[in-house]
Amino acid sequence: MTIDEARAHIGDGVIYRPFGDGTDRAEEGTITSVNDRWVFVRFGGGPAGASIATDPADLTLPVIPPDVTERRRQWRASLRQAP
Repeated sequence: MTIDEARAHIGDGVIYRPFGDGTDRAEEGTITSVNDRWVFVRFGGGPAGASIATDPADLTLPVIPPDVTERRRQWRASLRQAP
């Protein structure tokens, strides 16, 4: 993933796989913010907890069926229009 891709997916789930650590470890998290170098990801599934600075190269988006992606896009658009 790139920084620009991460910016486009703030609030979405990601899969973290650390490059070069020699394991098949993978963790799920949610992108909370992005700066010029790091993607901040909250791990653990709950709303509480700190976001961890993560190298964008270690992140991938999960495969989500197109109909779910479109419904999510529509839901987010409706939130932006709310008063």
